[in-house]
Amino acid sequence: MWHDHGARIKTWQGRSGFAKNITFQNMIMDNVQNPIIIDQNYCDRETMQESSVEVNNVTFKNIRGTTIFKEAIKVSCSTNVLCSQIALGNIHLNFEG
Repeated sequence: MWHDHGARIKTWQGRSGFAKNITFQNMIMDNVQNPIIIDQNYCDRETMQESSVEVNNVTFKNIRGTTIFKEAIKVSCSTNVLCSQIALGNIHLNFEG
């Protein structure tokens, strides 16, 4: 059995606001499809819009376990309002598959 997401931040396109001062730490992933994700371009429509949601000062640390995809970390930032101060530390994710 696998799980979809681990530590995830998603912001809706065309919206404003912020996601800041967030820490994900001391997590154990077990067969996770997407262990670490930041997605400022989330949308369920065909029309793409720029996100104006600020993603700032986010830390991922002491995260270990297994992933079912080779790409364990995905970061998709907006060109309108960039992600900033993203820190990764002590990440140990093993690909199983």
